[in-house]
Amino acid sequence: MVIRLRNVSMILDGMSQDDQKELRQLLSFVVPGFKFTPKYKSDKYLYDHGELPVGEVPWDGTKTLLRYVDRKWVAPVGLNSYVREYCKSKGITCQVVDERIPVVSVPGWSTEGLVPRDYQEEIIQTCLRRERGVMQMATGSGKTETLIEVAVRSSCFPMVYYVTSCDLLEQAYDRFKGYVRYNGQPVEIGRVGGGHYDVRPITIATVQSAQLALEGTFTKFDDETKTEKVKLTEENRKLIVEMAKEAQFVFVDECHHVSCNTIQAILNNSFKARMRFGGSASPWRDDGLDILIEACFGRRLCSVDASFLIEQGYLVRPWIMFNHFKSNFGTTENFNAHYTKYVVENQVRNEWIAKRAKFHVDKGRTTIILVKWTRHAEMLAELIPGAEILTSTGSSKKTPIKRKAVLDRLRSKSLMCVIGTSLLDEGVDVPSAEVGIFAGTGKSSTRALQRVGRFIRKDKNNAAKEVALIEEFHDHTMYLADHAKARRAILETEKEFKIRDNKATLNPYYLEGGDITFDAFS
Repeated sequence: MVIRLRNVSMILDGMSQDDQKELRQLLSFVVPGFKFTPKYKSDKYLYDHGELPVGEVPWDGTKTLLRYVDRKWVAPVGLNSYVREYCKSKGITCQVVDERIPVVSVPGWSTEGLVPRDYQEEIIQTCLRRERGVMQMATGSGKTETLIEVAVRSSCFPMVYYVTSCDLLEQAYDRFKGYVRYNGQPVEIGRVGGGHYDVRPITIATVQSAQLALEGTFTKFDDETKTEKVKLTEENRKLIVEMAKEAQFVFVDECHHVSCNTIQAILNNSFKARMRFGGSASPWRDDGLDILIEACFGRRLCSVDASFLIEQGYLVRPWIMFNHFKSNFGTTENFNAHYTKYVVENQVRNEWIAKRAKFHVDKGRTTIILVKWTRHAEMLAELIPGAEILTSTGSSKKTPIKRKAVLDRLRSKSLMCVIGTSLLDEGVDVPSAEVGIFAGTGKSSTRALQRVGRFIRKDKNNAAKEVALIEEFHDHTMYLADHAKARRAILETEKEFKIRDNKATLNPYYLEGGDITFDAFS
């Protein structure tokens, strides 16, 4: 068998019919919720009425990434290791032919003031050798700094660093601008997104802007919605399309989102990108579609978890308290109605959150409350004087510039309490944050780790920050109890995370302040 590698795809020659059948199955996945798709419903209807051809059954949700196109068997190049392992297991001689576009190096680039840690140096060397892969690096591991070194040492420009929000765009922009030099001098870093359309040899871009230019629409990410009008002039559209297609080096931050149409569209158009990497503290999918991450980037090339960084002294240890609440507001017709009653409009729960936030602020602890819905943030803000709402939607939404100003105030501790929606779940760097109150619940394992990661960074301006205090919730109701168990299970995989229970809150009238919930840790 011959594997012909291209930058985006690979072509497989010399397969037998048995090979084709087995590889189609190996390189496949099951579509989450396929039984709700029009295709399955149509097949099921025809099957139930005896109208499908003899021997055929309804679609089982399987999609394969090995396709027959223009008389060639084609699959994403990131899955070439799957094919090589298959050949080895079958005793098939496998020849790999590298037909990827050669890299054009641009000399003169360097970094200033950036000294990699030992484990970062190992990752940098691995990236330069393998030229693609997934970087699993926990919050606080220096993922951005590591990637900057990989890009500069590869001298592989133009380079695009894709992010999933305008907040992350500005954060990455500041990092690159602070470190990167050309012929010893600071350089201009490009930005695409949040009203910016400036493409440079190194450009930070939102995936939403790129998909909008490439496909005419963009896929929703968390709390970002299509009601935030983003319009591209034809000139800007062409600029972004050219940026994506000309990039030799591509990095996608928070790559566990990779199975969505947004990132697929970008990477499939990055024809010249021989160097392609994804990065995340949790590079897996709760829906089981991990193969789509590997299809884009290849396999994981490193794993730096939070416990390792805590042991090495780079992060502080989190004390995580699961506060148990039991309410009885009767039945609800669906999850959203249940969430509204038992979380958003749960007055006792909200008052307890407010008292905990006030207590921590009075102790001089910078506090962030995380919620899912803007409406919940607004209800809590009414109970917490001086708290700022940080959201990109609803009547309380703030522009990226105003959100950055709020975060800067939080970092300087001129603001002590922020109530934020899901845009704070990933990537945003606020080392001054000492307390996290996770009021929004949810079952996502990736988000559970990302949220804790927001709070365990060391603060160079506060040497007294030795632990992070996390107020979690175990709501004893339908849906929410199982969600709490799922979050706890993933947090328990980190051996340095200390987790306890506060069941005093099972009393619905438990509204006292005080530090009782963290007594068990000291």
